[in-house]
Amino acid sequence: MKSLSDNISFTRISQLLKKEFFEKRKVLILRSIILIAILTSATLFIGVSNNYHYENITEEIDNSPSGKYTPIAYECYHDYNLQINGVPTDHAINDSIIFFLFAFPITMALSASFAFEGMSSKRKKISFLMTPATTLEKYISQFIIYIFGTSIIFIIGCIIADFVRFLIFSAIYTGYGIIQMIPSHYIVELLFDSNFYNTFAVNPVNLYLLITMFSTSLFFLGSTIWPRFSFVKTFGALSAIFFSNLLLAMSILAKDPLFELIFDDATISITIVLLALAIASIFCFTLAYYRLKESEIIQRM
Repeated sequence: MKSLSDNISFTRISQLLKKEFFEKRKVLILRSIILIAILTSATLFIGVSNNYHYENITEEIDNSPSGKYTPIAYECYHDYNLQINGVPTDHAINDSIIFFLFAFPITMALSASFAFEGMSSKRKKISFLMTPATTLEKYISQFIIYIFGTSIIFIIGCIIADFVRFLIFSAIYTGYGIIQMIPSHYIVELLFDSNFYNTFAVNPVNLYLLITMFSTSLFFLGSTIWPRFSFVKTFGALSAIFFSNLLLAMSILAKDPLFELIFDDATISITIVLLALAIASIFCFTLAYYRLKESEIIQRM
């Protein structure tokens, strides 16, 4: 058995990353631009959909004897809102965050499905598998580009999209202080403040991240099985499996007193779900590696 140093060389991984980016730079840059454009378009649409709210605030400020905005009661109630010292809350912030939260797992799943598109034809498959590097190094390089890299691009895209929304609508409603960017302390509360989730059994961020990781691992695995049109094929296969087993699983669990006792406790049930998602994600990522290794062994025979 080869040692870890024989399986992994950071020099070879960096060379693989350079090779992948050089060969697919146009596609990768185009996809990044499309992603940022979609995020920006969505935040602008959210801003437009909140025009009625902006108009009401500007009208109230114009008609106010003090020339300042007086927040209504419910805007001051929640300790996690953005209402500070009479500055009107920009409702587009919450709407943008909700959109970003929905878009992130979809983006990651779509990107993961492209991870091994370099094996979509016989010629490309031979070229990819015969590259002078170990299977693990190829796996890691694809993971870095299509999983880690995509998450970084998504975060940058969210910042750009929010800034463009802020820039454009600030110019439209200049002088009122209505338009705000997503503040950093709001994100910190969202991720780390336990008091923010006092109505939940557990921190839902953990559940969200694990669901995202699990869906990403499924499409990453699907990319090793169906390199061509991977997203469509994997989505179809997962949909068929899900709906064919949903009713059966519900009927079995409903009749099992042990499962009924477990799922009556929200904390226990969610903890079990979190563990199951984590284990399933690790399993899918590991299986994707061995599927890639199997392809290389078959090719070399």
